[in-house]
Amino acid sequence: MLVIDSVDELETALSKYDDNHLFRGQVEHHLNKGNVSIVSSFSRLGCNPPSMQKWAHYCDEVMHCMFGPENKKQLTIDENHAILQHYGWRSFFIDATKDITVAAWFASHDYVGKRELVITEDCYEQGLCCTVNNGLYKESIKDGFLYVISKSQLSKHNIDFHDLDKLGFSDFTPRYIAQAGVMIGSCSEIPPIAITATLKVKNSILLEYAKRHSVGTLFPNRKKDKIYNVLLSTPFECTNNDSKSSLSTFFYKRSLDIPEYDFEFTKINSPNIAFYNENYAIKNDDVNNKVLRCVDSFLYHTSIDEPDELDVLIKMLSINSTLTVECNGLLRLPPFFDQPIYLKGARLSYVEKNLICIGGLTAKHQGATLNHIQLDDGWHYDIGGNALNRIKHNNDCPCNYDNKHKLALTILKKANLALRSGAFTISEDVIYLTD
Repeated sequence: MLVIDSVDELETALSKYDDNHLFRGQVEHHLNKGNVSIVSSFSRLGCNPPSMQKWAHYCDEVMHCMFGPENKKQLTIDENHAILQHYGWRSFFIDATKDITVAAWFASHDYVGKRELVITEDCYEQGLCCTVNNGLYKESIKDGFLYVISKSQLSKHNIDFHDLDKLGFSDFTPRYIAQAGVMIGSCSEIPPIAITATLKVKNSILLEYAKRHSVGTLFPNRKKDKIYNVLLSTPFECTNNDSKSSLSTFFYKRSLDIPEYDFEFTKINSPNIAFYNENYAIKNDDVNNKVLRCVDSFLYHTSIDEPDELDVLIKMLSINSTLTVECNGLLRLPPFFDQPIYLKGARLSYVEKNLICIGGLTAKHQGATLNHIQLDDGWHYDIGGNALNRIKHNNDCPCNYDNKHKLALTILKKANLALRSGAFTISEDVIYLTD
């Protein structure tokens, strides 16, 4: 370890490292069996599969929306996870940067974020309580550590590194671009041999070196970072909506546990912010509409590895009937992030012999109130063969948001799979599906 006591010493030490190297800054130095230990957030904190499912889905949908419907670019799983980590998700990736001054900032600032209970009101001035993850940094008073990481050594150990510059946008600056982010992995730990140098740097030197940065520049606020803004538009979910709770007040938390670096108290929230209690809105009292109910996890896949067939569901259809699968959650649709519109399920309708229509079940949810629910126009499919075959139809939904229709199909495919595998219960003539 090299101890640095002046700016000149730091610049001299760094002068030997070229573009074949990455940097990382930390306020604490960790060892494992005598070697420098830099590990992933999964390795430190573990994995939460239900949360992972939501994060991965929303990131994929948000980035699809940001690139635009005409752009056919699909994020790889690695790119998806690398982006997610910058907004608060755990992954098998390790943060690094191409900019030594960014590393110096993180080496000279302690994360002191905390969860806070906020008493606020929805758009109808209904009082409620919610927890927020208030992201905070403060200047450290201790010396910090800079690490120089060799790209060549990472490659020799078959560890990838993902330069996120290629995922930038011309009209706004995502957080990962502001931080010149490069994600190492996936891996649980950086091989010690890939850490070319460890520098213990005097705190005042780090602060001087990083003085052009701040929370505001490295974590652009929601008005400047559209990805961050859309992720923050996901609904708040009730945490004590069950029969065993003795509390008369509902408590809410965000669907995604996102640290808010620009948090400001809001007394009355926008109608576009949903505070959602798990429930079902469609009654099972229409002989022409068969209702199936499912858990909210049915919402969090754009596609699943199942054939495009709905054999069990189609057998349940009769002429001029509709089958509706309603989830007990709400899914934010990124193109409508500034509107109180959410996906809540899917519907399958008989049109004519060998022709069905599949569309979404959307909800208008403002504040803590579900105001309206509707069956959307959909896409049409020929079912005369062994699998679904999408065909163009005059009554097709004219929207340009293909993923909404893919989601509706996926919800129905998951429902079909649940019925086929026996993952359901029946209560009062209503079928409840489980994942």
